[in-house]
Amino acid sequence: MTNRPFKFIEFSIICFTILFFFSANTSCDQSLSDPPKEIWTGVATGMGEGTLVMNAWQVKKTQNVLTIKGRVEMKIKAVSGGYGSGSCNGTFKGKIKDGVLQAKFSGTAYVSQGDSPVSGELIGTLSENKGSGTYNFATRVGKYTGEWSLEKQ
Repeated sequence: MTNRPFKFIEFSIICFTILFFFSANTSCDQSLSDPPKEIWTGVATGMGEGTLVMNAWQVKKTQNVLTIKGRVEMKIKAVSGGYGSGSCNGTFKGKIKDGVLQAKFSGTAYVSQGDSPVSGELIGTLSENKGSGTYNFATRVGKYTGEWSLEKQ
């Protein structure tokens, strides 16, 4: 009978140690598996004008192709067609091959005349610190084209 409390304490210490090890190991694995995020800022001109913020994550890298994904936020100063100012938020997925970016975009535009789904693509060049190119987006009310430029922060 006197061994019973000792065994309970010993068992508790072993369980606590195992739980602590697994919880610490899991948190380490999560931080190692999260790809580093890059923040880029810039402007869009053309049929939709405003400031851009892009958060990009590297998904996969093979030879000379880098697969990326992320979020884009745009504060819209003006939209051709008189749809007003507002914002556009969405996600993108794409590839960079030999410095050339091709990415698909989808999101929602929130302007003073109402909300609209947006889809399209970003094409351009992207180096270590700068990027520029064109955009081509479709909304419920029409198609919008223009140029974008970004700098890595």
